[in-house]
Amino acid sequence: MTPKDKVKVRPAKAARSKFSLIPDEKLLAIYASMRTARLLGEHLSTSSRARSAPTGKLRRGLEAMLASLMIDLESGDALSLAPEVSAAGILMSLSLRNGLQPPKSATDAGLRRGRDIAGGGVHGLLPQSADPLAQLQLACGAAFAWKSMAPGKVVGVFCRTAALPLSNWKTVLAFCSGQKLPLVLMAYESDTGPNSLDELSRGALVQGVPLLTVDGLDAVAVYRVVFESLVRARQGRGPTLIVCRTGTYVSNRHGDPLRRMENYLLGKGLSPSPAARQAERAFKKIAAATSRP
Repeated sequence: MTPKDKVKVRPAKAARSKFSLIPDEKLLAIYASMRTARLLGEHLSTSSRARSAPTGKLRRGLEAMLASLMIDLESGDALSLAPEVSAAGILMSLSLRNGLQPPKSATDAGLRRGRDIAGGGVHGLLPQSADPLAQLQLACGAAFAWKSMAPGKVVGVFCRTAALPLSNWKTVLAFCSGQKLPLVLMAYESDTGPNSLDELSRGALVQGVPLLTVDGLDAVAVYRVVFESLVRARQGRGPTLIVCRTGTYVSNRHGDPLRRMENYLLGKGLSPSPAARQAERAFKKIAAATSRP
């Protein structure tokens, strides 16, 4: 951790009375996951093993989206990650308290069967695909199996909006809506120019799927829509598409999602320092385990 990453500001006592719909413990857990993702991304970008592999890197600025999507996933849920975040995202999932664990009991046989249908994902992580359409189709297949064999379980998807033409989005969303698949689709776009979902985002529903647009650098805002989408999916009410806007990432206190989350916590009277230390411990364990030959 660099000196600028350290949080030394002590929260004001008066701020402790501020109310939030998100419990303080959850806010701190999200922040810890974000910091773990940042540390993993920096580690992977400098490690000799990852430098030559595009999937070994994590672009700064995606931490709020990844943490918010993954923090409430439960045992038996599944996760599909875009290639550019897969390595850090997989390692990050290991640091979460619940984690994505393979089903153990006989009553979870449907989950095992669903994972087999989806292509043999390991520990709830669906097989990676460089083709964005194939990634979505694989996630839809897993969600279709989950719907009939394991009600209440969901599939979370993290992908890029620009990677898929509008016609493909419409086809995928129409199928998801028609089948009421338990999917939470998170699509992010880092460019300020037009992308394939601009036309879709003018309406609240796309092919029958609720579309929610949110600031992808604001972890609190992203988590709120993810939480609502997970509840909807677990209740069997179908998928949700979350479009995260980030613009061009700039490394300053306003554009960095980690700094924004720290400021938010301090404003509520919560110190990020304990969560930051927790993230460092989790990172060190993961880094040590993955560096072994």
